[in-house]
Amino acid sequence: VLVLLLAGCGKVETPQGTQTEDLSGETVLTVNDQAVMMGELQYYIYRTAMTQIYQENPNFDGDFSKVEWKKKTASGKSLEDAILEGAIESIIGDVLAVQQGKALGVKLSDDDLKMMNNSISQLVEKYGEEGFLQNMQAMGIGSRDAYEKQYEREMLIPKIREDFAVNEDKYLGEFASVIKDYRTENRARVQHILLLSEDGKYDDPESAIKQVWEMAKNGEDFTKLMETYNED
Repeated sequence: VLVLLLAGCGKVETPQGTQTEDLSGETVLTVNDQAVMMGELQYYIYRTAMTQIYQENPNFDGDFSKVEWKKKTASGKSLEDAILEGAIESIIGDVLAVQQGKALGVKLSDDDLKMMNNSISQLVEKYGEEGFLQNMQAMGIGSRDAYEKQYEREMLIPKIREDFAVNEDKYLGEFASVIKDYRTENRARVQHILLLSEDGKYDDPESAIKQVWEMAKNGEDFTKLMETYNED
């Protein structure tokens, strides 16, 4: 999957005269019987990769060939595995949200659809049809139809969130009363400092956390201790 993403970003070259198989129309998973295509997942991989890489390196220049895909993340997983898992979780969440929102009557207005179509037409006019598709492919999106589908999804999700905020019981259904039983106004705010037992910045994390614990007990500013030591 990552190879397809990188090829779309122009960082993978193939020998002249060879062709790569287009898998964008292949089903990679289903969510409540709705097929999710490789072409859809590729965009989520791109988006997740960009977010995670820029978080680690705000000066990232966009050259994916420089990324160390096999390096371990804080979770202990390789960067490529963490990105793929994050992308899959994101697309499943979005598909489920849209499914439920549409089932409960949330949809884009005619003005929304008009704005979407105008926006796409402006992009095509600016870059030309070929340039437009190249920009889409750089984000893992293989066709105009796939772009329109994702555009519509990303316009619809905020509307669903707004509707959920004011009509929560409609979405929760039979679980609404169950969740209310667990809600209370009696709350506490809790802060913590976590040091990683492996692959963290401390050679001896157990000794380091004991030192932090003593500083906290002696009244040092806990927020500053968190900013300095916390790896969570």
